[in-house]
Amino acid sequence: MKLRRTGRPVPPRGRLAIVATGLASVAALVIPNVTASAAPADRPAQATKSTQGTAPYHRGPVLDVEQTERARVDECFKSIGGSRPAPSGGSCPSGFQPKINGAYVWSAARSGDYAYFGTLANVTCNASSTYSGDLTPHLVKNADVCEYGKGAGADALGPIYGDARTPQVLRVNADTQKTEDITPVSDPLIKRTVGLRGAAAHNDVVFLFGQLVAEGQTVGHGLSMFAFEGATGRFLGSKAYTDLVSARGGVVAADGNLYLAGRAPGVNGGRILRWAGDKTNPFVFETVAQLENDPGYLTTFKDRLVASGWGTQLPGDNGAVSGGAAKIWMSPPIPSAGLTFDAAAAWKPVFSWDQYDPDPALSKGVAWGALAEWKGELYVGSYNQAAVGAVQTMWKTYGQPRSDALRQRDMISGSRPTTVFRISDPGTADQRTTLLYGERKLPVYNPNTKLWTAKPNLLGQSPKFGPSGFNGNIGNAYAWTFTVFQNRLYVTPPPRG
Repeated sequence: MKLRRTGRPVPPRGRLAIVATGLASVAALVIPNVTASAAPADRPAQATKSTQGTAPYHRGPVLDVEQTERARVDECFKSIGGSRPAPSGGSCPSGFQPKINGAYVWSAARSGDYAYFGTLANVTCNASSTYSGDLTPHLVKNADVCEYGKGAGADALGPIYGDARTPQVLRVNADTQKTEDITPVSDPLIKRTVGLRGAAAHNDVVFLFGQLVAEGQTVGHGLSMFAFEGATGRFLGSKAYTDLVSARGGVVAADGNLYLAGRAPGVNGGRILRWAGDKTNPFVFETVAQLENDPGYLTTFKDRLVASGWGTQLPGDNGAVSGGAAKIWMSPPIPSAGLTFDAAAAWKPVFSWDQYDPDPALSKGVAWGALAEWKGELYVGSYNQAAVGAVQTMWKTYGQPRSDALRQRDMISGSRPTTVFRISDPGTADQRTTLLYGERKLPVYNPNTKLWTAKPNLLGQSPKFGPSGFNGNIGNAYAWTFTVFQNRLYVTPPPRG
């Protein structure tokens, strides 16, 4: 998809940068009775009946997009566990099939007239092994292959991440559309990094954050951080952190400082960090808050920071969650000199998922996704990990059914697609929370009868614009990014095949 003018003021008919590798994403626009999809801009709006109620919703306005780059054939495949020669001149040897390992862009940041992207390879394999625990290699002819313990990455990263490949760092010039691969392939840290999940940029320094895997351990081992000079793409170095395991991105606040949200290992919640480094010494951060939840996404709201929290599952099968259900956290007002740890206790939750969801187990398994300030109000979306996080929490709490039919029933009833809220005057006595996309009633599991019953959401509201998943699409499991573009708020669900 084409990227234009990322570093300059956007003209009235400017472009919104959405880049995908291999998989497409769809943008949904949060305004009354409107959704949007990637389609020619001159297509007329079509009225469609909503799956709830009688009011129609309309598709549009839509965005005219063009592709800038896509994942390329980078290996040749013949058999599971077999040799993997690189293509020569774009062709594979006789008997081999061309293979594309690049799955999609996992992170993005802008610096001047350049956009920086981090990638993730073979995501369906990594996600399947992580959530199901099934490490049986399989092949879908001419479509997909997961090799796990027989994969190229198995010796270094273990069978769960056997299909991982070195993530790429891509740099796109907004004026020429030229894409450069600036991956620091000689850096030993990037070879132990499973995907580049987060990115941030400030003062001509671009950071990309990845998930560090130590030999024989899991993806929760640590965080890989890579720094580049924004104007040139010059690699500034890397650093491994063991006191953090993930970071999605950062935000520059009104005080001129870059802040990051980082997840701590185990059940220790997470931290908000303020960057105190520079181009010559980029890896300097100060902790300004310690939160009970893992902080996922971070944004600004007026003179404050807001973080979307994730609950952390404790070890064992009792479904307990460290820090309680996922919450939206708000900082105190940011002083001109920046936040410090002295104000850490002043961070407060302003909304929690269990204030909406009536199921006591499922409500612990849903996290918060992207969030943004728009027209003086806070918009937040939900994040149901791999579309199964909520039901897995329920099974940890009550036990998993033995039959496939009952497991399928639970997965359907326990589905919690993307749900979007608008919070007015957050953190004040006048706070009002409005359900925009969601459900008036939600399925609730009774562990005594082992049956599901529909119960009203705890806000007592009907959705203002439509059902969860953006008008009933259960495949939209979470809000991936929120983007304000030409005075409209766009919600981008994750890429899906």
